[in-house]
Amino acid sequence: MFRFTKSRYAALPILATVATIALTLGLSSNAMALTHIDLTTAGQGAGNKGTSFTPVDSLLNPAPVVITAKAGLNAAQKTNPFATGQVGTVVISDGGAGAEDINGVGSLNISVQEQLRFAFAPSVKLGGVKFGFTGLNLAGGLNANDDPIIFISTATNPNYGITVSELQLLAGYTSTGVEAGTLALGDLLALNGNALLSDVIVRSNRGGFKVEFLEFQPIPEPITATLGLIGLTAATLAGTRRRMGQSA
Repeated sequence: MFRFTKSRYAALPILATVATIALTLGLSSNAMALTHIDLTTAGQGAGNKGTSFTPVDSLLNPAPVVITAKAGLNAAQKTNPFATGQVGTVVISDGGAGAEDINGVGSLNISVQEQLRFAFAPSVKLGGVKFGFTGLNLAGGLNANDDPIIFISTATNPNYGITVSELQLLAGYTSTGVEAGTLALGDLLALNGNALLSDVIVRSNRGGFKVEFLEFQPIPEPITATLGLIGLTAATLAGTRRRMGQSA
């Protein structure tokens, strides 16, 4: 028959504490605040940021995303996420982030045959990602004004396995003013909001617009904390047994 010895009873408060901490970690992970990145002059400072740019978040900490640009894309490869082109530079202005060529020449927008790539490390949940746009005119549909196209890489659809056309984009787009609005990726039809997203390409095939802000929810990493708690618990229990054995 199994019996609770004095040492086993002594371990119960420790195990209860570990369980409480683990529960607290889980609750706090689910309630993690959104990371908001203002990509205008107010948030990042105006000017050309070079070929690779790590913006700061609202607390002025480096954000876990790197922005790169591409210019002079092959016009015959509009729907190809790997379209040939030249390395571009990221530029910040009052309206948001845009692209210029390697010499820092351009319109400050993501103009025709230009793109910005947003690479997240670590990955983020697709359903929590939102972009803000300025200068984006979706009136008239394809080939009418601006013709944006978005390519997405996730853990289950790598290598930009998801393409969002202008028509599909409208399903998750909310107008916030004249040629301004937000795009919530989680609202796009047929996309899994729980998918782990690593990369997004925002491209212009016609006209020009800017990315005003980027918003996402970091994915918590409770495993590391849990492993630490397990190790701490094991060491504490071992110490407790030794002390109880000595006092017996």
